[in-house]
Amino acid sequence: MLLTISTTHRPATELAGLLGQHPDAVRATTFPFGHAMLCFPQADERRCSVAVMLQHPGRPAKASMLAEALADLLAPARDVAGPAMPFEVALPVLACPGGPEQLWALFGPLGYDVITEAVRGGEPDELAIGLCGLVPLAGLVSHLCTTLPVLDGEARPADPDGHGSRPSPTASGISRRCPGAATLGASTGLGGDACRCLR
Repeated sequence: MLLTISTTHRPATELAGLLGQHPDAVRATTFPFGHAMLCFPQADERRCSVAVMLQHPGRPAKASMLAEALADLLAPARDVAGPAMPFEVALPVLACPGGPEQLWALFGPLGYDVITEAVRGGEPDELAIGLCGLVPLAGLVSHLCTTLPVLDGEARPADPDGHGSRPSPTASGISRRCPGAATLGASTGLGGDACRCLR
């Protein structure tokens, strides 16, 4: 399972600093369910991307496993009060039994644009997913870690303080939609007639 987070904030390499990493760094860690690795496939002044890859031997990884890996690998970002930045999140394959509508119901109220596409040759409930939003990195990481497990049928996402309510776009620091939403499909590899942009 692969997830990438990209920004065109200037300088874009600030993303690595907010994550407590050097752009040339590669970090690996082991969990009871598999292995995860973090790296920066692109890191320059105009665009920086961090990738988290999760390997789960024996059977497909679940969204909740990815959320746990993100909570560990991206932990430094949750303690940094940074500015709102334009972010694009891409997941080439993720099981979503509730379909695009479930993704929109989860991420739309948080201020994200959602793009989905059926995975060619994949399982019926698998989607390629793109998210786009203008949000502090700490908010983005918290949203991913608390919301992704819902796709596995787990509890309703809690806010970062654990009170059980979902953060509103205003409370999360999202002031407006990401200006790059119109081009998210191209930048994440999503596109074509099967692509749906939910706003």
